[in-house]
Amino acid sequence: PPTPTPLPLQAGAPACLADASGGAWCFLMVHNPLEESLENVSARLEITNPAGELLAVVTVNGLLNLLAGGASLPLAAYVPQVSAPFQVRLLDLQALPVPPADTRYLSAHLEDISVQIASDGLSASIQGQILLAGKTPASLVWAALTAYDATGNVVGARRWESPAGLQPGSAGLLDGRVYSAGGKIERVEVLLEARP
Repeated sequence: PPTPTPLPLQAGAPACLADASGGAWCFLMVHNPLEESLENVSARLEITNPAGELLAVVTVNGLLNLLAGGASLPLAAYVPQVSAPFQVRLLDLQALPVPPADTRYLSAHLEDISVQIASDGLSASIQGQILLAGKTPASLVWAALTAYDATGNVVGARRWESPAGLQPGSAGLLDGRVYSAGGKIERVEVLLEARP
């Protein structure tokens, strides 16, 4: 089969944060510098020990299917049975273009956002009103909740899924929580995806 044309995605430094159960959460922040939207963003990370021996190769996937033009999206995966200390390297990054006339994604935005970070900094709750543009109802509404520490590193990411669809002209409620895999949460960003 033909090789897909590489898309000019921008990736931050990959990071894996060890947990108490002997595994690690791996994160990679990806930015779409294009005006066009992309979908199915994924990457492969290589985890080695300090001696350079391979511990694991893990595929990290986007919390949403869609990465709009100019937006950033966290990729995440859990790796069981990998012991710190370790080093992480990005092997490759892939995405597909969304056709210009595509109707699989709807325009939605968030208003009245409230973020409450716990006193220990290890979790945050997020509430807001989801508003749908256009005339097509959404049967699926997702939100990517991304938690950052004081230095701007991703320390937690979670996908929230609405329990119900959303009608145009009515507001849906986002009520989600994100947890830190390492370090105190300083701020949280929210990215939405809605589909018919």
